[in-house]
Amino acid sequence: MRSILSLTLCVSFAASASAGEEPRLVARSASGQIHALKSAEATGGSRKLRGGSLVLFTKRDTGAMQVLAESGTWSIPTVRISFSVVRILGVQAAGDLVYVARWQSGRIYDRAPSEPDPASGSYSVTAFRVSDGGRVASLALDARVKGFRRPSRLPQDSSGPGLLRLAPGGVELLGLRLQARAGTLQSSPAASWIELEQIGFHRSAGGPAHELSAAQVDQIFNDKGALAPEILAKLPPAAVPALVRQFRAKDQLRAPKDATPRVEVARFCASHAVLEVREPLGSNRWHHYFAIRATYLVPRGESVDARFGLAALEARFTLRVAGIGHGSSAQALTKAFGKASVIKTSQSPALRWAYYADRDLAVTIHNERVYELTRGKPAWAHSK
Repeated sequence: MRSILSLTLCVSFAASASAGEEPRLVARSASGQIHALKSAEATGGSRKLRGGSLVLFTKRDTGAMQVLAESGTWSIPTVRISFSVVRILGVQAAGDLVYVARWQSGRIYDRAPSEPDPASGSYSVTAFRVSDGGRVASLALDARVKGFRRPSRLPQDSSGPGLLRLAPGGVELLGLRLQARAGTLQSSPAASWIELEQIGFHRSAGGPAHELSAAQVDQIFNDKGALAPEILAKLPPAAVPALVRQFRAKDQLRAPKDATPRVEVARFCASHAVLEVREPLGSNRWHHYFAIRATYLVPRGESVDARFGLAALEARFTLRVAGIGHGSSAQALTKAFGKASVIKTSQSPALRWAYYADRDLAVTIHNERVYELTRGKPAWAHSK
């Protein structure tokens, strides 16, 4: 049985590589490491109809592998044909644990669905030890868990962090902060975060994730927020996504002017900030690609705020007018402000700007959500 499992996992790694996706190293320890990857269609036995993702623990001294989680579509051998669907919604390291979020359908009769009903199925999170792949705790997420926000649309399968976010002492998911304590997963309301993004800038998941103390921040970052060279040299190499490799093979990728990895604020709340070490990979048309070499969760304070410009970011993104601010829906914006005086579109349907003369406010809209409010008439609005 063990040899069959090893063969199956080897086939999965080979199929993943042939499909263009490299296994992602999620976390490692002295005794083992955990990878996440897109699985092959053939894994999981003859009843598996569609592949998804795999989360694997590998023992370092023997190379023995263990499946921690798997997603896909399976047939169920019953008199009336039926199916079961599992999606992995994220894989995130936090300390000496790796958290895996999942959605699983109930039994679906007659034919395998291309897209299951988002109102059906159940959500759960499981924490595994990086040292040996052992399960620490699991928590079913439903209406009985205070603060849980069930998505209106079913999230896509992901072998990356997906919906999971690094948070103090654990992770956050769908309105909850989750922490493994005393053999259980404990939940509390998630913090209110400002997510920083740029349309057309794509970051591929990779590298270790660490929660740092203020003293550790002083040790590994200089006064300008750059990572110490000796720390950068120890990070795993950049994971290059399949799309970027395809562009390179076809000579369709413009090399970056400066490929030096840089530290950027990915998101922040009142008490913490998440920093990413991003290595520029190149660009194609107006799309720019970066590999995340490492992620750091740091506590906010005078020194950290000054080093990473957090006070300026906070002033920029916390403005709210008539209940509208960062994260508000475009629909709520229209209801509160009415019709915009001037609208500017972009190459991407996900990005546009609006100016409201009666309020003297410019609004940046990302993916039908308010990204930023700024006071005053922008230069682009004068030319309209």
